[in-house]
Amino acid sequence: SEDMRARARIYETEAKLAFARDNRFAIVEAPETASRDPIGAGRTLRTRYVMRTRLTETAGNILADVHLFDTASGISLSAASAPLDGGQIKFARELYRTVYPEIILHRAKTLAATQPDSIPALLWNAEAARIKTRVGTADPSEFALFEAVLKREPNQLHALLGLSNSLIL
Repeated sequence: SEDMRARARIYETEAKLAFARDNRFAIVEAPETASRDPIGAGRTLRTRYVMRTRLTETAGNILADVHLFDTASGISLSAASAPLDGGQIKFARELYRTVYPEIILHRAKTLAATQPDSIPALLWNAEAARIKTRVGTADPSEFALFEAVLKREPNQLHALLGLSNSLIL
């Protein structure tokens, strides 16, 4: 329906803003002429990850089915459903909280296998350690990974911020 398309545009805008706030992501919007295949579209647009959302309307409620794909390997990393009943800001936050950890954990796994001692791999793995513990005492490997980066680059901003967040929490 037209109402559903209008709501979808509002929710889409808010979701893009949620991801745009994180400087580790670049948002690439697929043109209307892009392939319906998320992997093919992502490869054409030279993006690593593609998120496809489909909306369905049931008994007065709209449900978003969200799928995250890795275009390099061609696999689906996650799938989740969320109702659009809490407003666009709540939806965008939940979407980010669902998708972001999946990307971090996948990126850490990929870099650990291909470039285990690189600074990006250490940073991604430190973030993955933080995500795995979520609440409570930080994983000691998180500290060690941030410190390893700082030994090589003492002014590395992401490592400084990550270590400070770990110590404060």
